[in-house]
Amino acid sequence: MLLILQHYFKDLTLKNGNISYTTKFLQSNTFKKNEKANEITVSEFGTPGPANKSPFSRFKNVFDFETLVSDNAISNIIKLGSHFFAVGDCPYYLEVDPVSLDVINRINLNKIFNLVTQNVHVHEEEDGDIEKGKIVTSIPTRWKLNPCYIHSIVLTKNYIIFIEPPLAVSIMELMANTLKNTPFIEGLHWKNEKTLFHIISRSSWKEVSTKYVSDPFFFIHFSNAFEKGRSYYSRCEYLQGRFIVNEFIYHQTQAKSNSSASFHEGFCPILKRFIIPLKVESMKENEELVQLQNAQCSAKKTGNEVSLSKY
Repeated sequence: MLLILQHYFKDLTLKNGNISYTTKFLQSNTFKKNEKANEITVSEFGTPGPANKSPFSRFKNVFDFETLVSDNAISNIIKLGSHFFAVGDCPYYLEVDPVSLDVINRINLNKIFNLVTQNVHVHEEEDGDIEKGKIVTSIPTRWKLNPCYIHSIVLTKNYIIFIEPPLAVSIMELMANTLKNTPFIEGLHWKNEKTLFHIISRSSWKEVSTKYVSDPFFFIHFSNAFEKGRSYYSRCEYLQGRFIVNEFIYHQTQAKSNSSASFHEGFCPILKRFIIPLKVESMKENEELVQLQNAQCSAKKTGNEVSLSKY
């Protein structure tokens, strides 16, 4: 039996119990520069840039966003309207032809919205036109010149949920690292302070007055979030941020053949649930706010702050 399934970019072929597919390297500007130079030309998340560049050339890169930042869109494929885009943490949308896999358009969000990074898991509105988008709200960072590293946010019917972990990106170190030829990860720092939950109303685009916090953790993805009555539920991939930063380079240097359980478990994310009670102004302090039976999550109010415990 031969069965052809239409995939986003190339046909998947199932034949006699086997599956095959075709792929193609994304023809980003950075990829083409690397191919032409036969070496890495731009620093990536964990990869240093070219060692043969002079300090003066690196200094010039600090002021040239196109030269400084890679447009290798390695994180996700999204569909907006009838268009397909490859995206990464850097603010580029590379539109890809779903048949040939060629890059047919390149959108620089740094020029449009002055962004230096982005959420790679996009939530699409009805029109799905990224170039007609606008900034509807903003959240000030709690550490000046040290914004948190964020990979995804989540939307419910009435709210945007932005979790701010204490894994910070030092802007000054990133600039200095360009001169020192060190990768992006060298500018990450674990602050070991509370994780903040920003709940933003989608009707007013303003953050709710109650402050929500939890013990420090770092996460990558949400699995879901939904509202129910006076609470909303969130599940996300949970990772210990201190481990991610301090142990990342160490683990990359270990033999790939290492099969010990502890080695692999160190990189395995786990799902955790939070239940966030809304409209708690009239609730008593230090009283359990999560009333759902068998929830095993906790939320308690102290002043204008609600402390959340995960399950």
